[in-house]
Amino acid sequence: MKSLMLMLLVLLLSGCAGGPVGWGGTYEVLYSNEKVITIEYDELVSSYKEIITVANDHCVQYGKVAVPAGENTTRVSGLIKTHTFKCE
Repeated sequence: MKSLMLMLLVLLLSGCAGGPVGWGGTYEVLYSNEKVITIEYDELVSSYKEIITVANDHCVQYGKVAVPAGENTTRVSGLIKTHTFKCE
């Protein structure tokens, strides 16, 4: 019975990982083009290091690197942040 409860808990928690930002999702690209990328992320399940990697991977497609251009704290007591990076 104990192992069944543990398996159920793992299944439920893993289902949250694909949710929207703030509900278990790690990050979401809000806007991107060859000049800029804007990413919203949840500090509880993601990190700035992961976000900068996503931004760099995007900018490399255009032969550029990601340069931080701004940060906004948005929803949920400041845990949801939005970062914008310029591709230069």
